[in-house]
Amino acid sequence: MIGNCVLGIGVGFALVVASVYGAEISPPSSTAFFTSLPQVSLNRLAWLHGKLFFEKLSLRLGWRVMVAVSSIPSLILVILMLKLVESPRLLVMQGCVDEARKVLLLVSNTEEETEHRLREIKDVVGIDENCTQDIVEVPKKTRSGEGALEELKCNLYILNILK
Repeated sequence: MIGNCVLGIGVGFALVVASVYGAEISPPSSTAFFTSLPQVSLNRLAWLHGKLFFEKLSLRLGWRVMVAVSSIPSLILVILMLKLVESPRLLVMQGCVDEARKVLLLVSNTEEETEHRLREIKDVVGIDENCTQDIVEVPKKTRSGEGALEELKCNLYILNILK
């Protein structure tokens, strides 16, 4: 029972982190797809997993096989996570504007989109959007995450107005 609770909390955190990372790293045209993909695929996989494959096994063997098989995608995910790029917003918050630009070039459709997204991030972080330095000193209030929290509050406010 305790293991299930811990596992549930872990899966919940993983889904939130995967959705936020997907929204942060994906181009605006496919943000919705990448934020919902982990949740939809987990629900479908869990249903198929239990219903089709392990329903006919004995109770004593079924759960053991189910846990063993479900560890395979987790191991693949851990290996693939080694190839993930840093979040461009985090890189800008650390002052590494050039690295953030490189990441945005990898994940954006065009160079114009890259520059637009980089300007937006710089604006939120508090860096002058016309600044062309590769490494910059970030204002202290942004390092604590206040700029990102203010942007989140602003977005939530806008969404409430639009409803």
